[in-house]
Amino acid sequence: MTYKNRNDWWLVAAFFLGVSASLGAGLYWVGVPMLLLFALCVYPQKYETTDRGLLIRATLFQRLIPYGVITQAEPCTGGRSLALAIDGIAIRYGLGSELRISPADPGAFLADLASRAPHLKRQGHGLVLALS
Repeated sequence: MTYKNRNDWWLVAAFFLGVSASLGAGLYWVGVPMLLLFALCVYPQKYETTDRGLLIRATLFQRLIPYGVITQAEPCTGGRSLALAIDGIAIRYGLGSELRISPADPGAFLADLASRAPHLKRQGHGLVLALS
């Protein structure tokens, strides 16, 4: 199943105003890199649960995370994220790797992930590694 990303409209507006102000003031050395970063963050991202694993398609990269290496998936706030959103889901996998995403429907995304990764169990609002 494919899930679209979510961007917080107020965060997009604030970023856009900052870029506009820099370009309007003639600070092209600041405004142009910010404009490129803005375009990369706003570009539609997709999160897809496939038979092989969780496929994350962002602007400059595509990453496949096999379900077997995912150790945790839980709601998070703030921090580094691929989208212009404050709230999202932190996917922890492997030996200390983490990726933060922001699906438009986090509840449906976590339910789908739980059905495809039987080694994860529900704990609170997220999924954690089930120790048998």
